[in-house]
This record gives sequence, structure tokens and C-alpha cells, in this order.
Amino acid sequence: NTFQKDLEAQNEVLNNCAHIVSHDLKSPIKNINTLMSRILEEDENKFLPASIQNCSSVSHNILRIDNLINGILQHATVGDYMETPTNLDLRKLVQELANSSSVPSNITIKVDEFLPVISIQKYWVEQVFSNLIANAIKATEHLDYGVIAIDFIEDNLFWKFAIRGNGKVISQKYLVSIFYMFRKLENVANADGVGLSLVKKITCLYQGNIWLESEVNTGTTFYLTFKK
Repeated sequence: NTFQKDLEAQNEVLNNCAHIVSHDLKSPIKNINTLMSRILEEDENKFLPASIQNCSSVSHNILRIDNLINGILQHATVGDYMETPTNLDLRKLVQELANSSSVPSNITIKVDEFLPVISIQKYWVEQVFSNLIANAIKATEHLDYGVIAIDFIEDNLFWKFAIRGNGKVISQKYLVSIFYMFRKLENVANADGVGLSLVKKITCLYQGNIWLESEVNTGTTFYLTFKK
């Protein structure tokens, strides 16, 4: 279909650019960040409060750029290195990810006790659940009581999961395009537009899929599959 062809074209461009990005961008960005740190350490007492704030903003944006580059490189190299599959306890993995995430006190994460043990590469599956949990936290952190649930759904052909959150609703016009590289919601200022595209590519690597449903007064659910 058109979406699949667009994804393949994007992936080809990213794969060709990965090494250029790594060598030509990461080094100067690292140098800029080092210089900014030195300036703040050596001359902070000479600056006005507004100047100190501006320097902090520069450092914050440098970090965002570095994270974006890392995301692009990670996206471009999906499938290049495939570690030996292991028996991965998804309940344990997801619980560890939930515990290690910065979860506000107003959010509860519920992990299905029936999440299975599957034979698969840990690294890529960890990237999938890490991204989806982080997104769910961002979407519910504004609520007085946010709830995120990670559930297992029985299926004959696929390992199927649902990541549900009672937070922000995603407009119908974004239900497909949100999985494109660099596409993000209009009201998400700090998103880099890479995470969900990475998740989509990983699910395709395992002959699976990802899609979502979003409704007012219910929230948003991401459905995720890996072929058995």
C-alpha cells in the first residue's frame, strides 16, 4: 500500500544518511555543548540572570538535537544487528521499564500479570515498550488521576498487546500519519517525531503492526503485534 511504500522510501534515505549524520553532526554538537558548559562554569558570575537562562536554553536545545540524531541513527539501523533471540519475560521487562520511568505520583501503571515469555531479541522489543510507555506518561501527566495499562491479548498468529491510557485524545487525522518520521501532534512541543516511527519499523521487522484507537472520555489505546 501507499503507506508501506512511503515508509520504505523514508527508510532507504535514512539508511544512506546514517553514517554522515553520525560523523558530521554529532561531533560539532558535542563540541558546542562542551563550550557552553565551560562558559557557564567560568563566567556565570559575570552574567545577568537573563543571560544565564538563555545559556541554559541553548544547552537544553543542544540536548534535544543530540537526542533527535540518536533517534534517527537508531531508526536507520533497525535490523542491521540482530542479537540471538532469548526467552524474554515481557511482564518482568515491562514492569522494569515502568519502574525506571519518571512516573508522576498522579499516574498509575498497571502491568498485565499474563504478559507472556516469548523468544525474541530483547533490545528492539525494549525500545518498543519504552517509547510507548513514555508517550503514555506524557499523554496522562496533566490529569488528576492518570491510568496506563499494558495488556496481553490472545491471538493465534500474533503476540498481541494493548497500551491504554486515559489521557489526551488523538485526532482522527493523525491516526496514520503519526507513524511517519518527523510527524508529531500539533500540541506536543518537545516531541521529536521519531519514537513512533521507530516503533512502527520494529514491528514491521517482526512481521507485525501497530495501530491506535482514540476516543473522547476514554483515552487512547495503541495495539501492537509481533508474528509468532
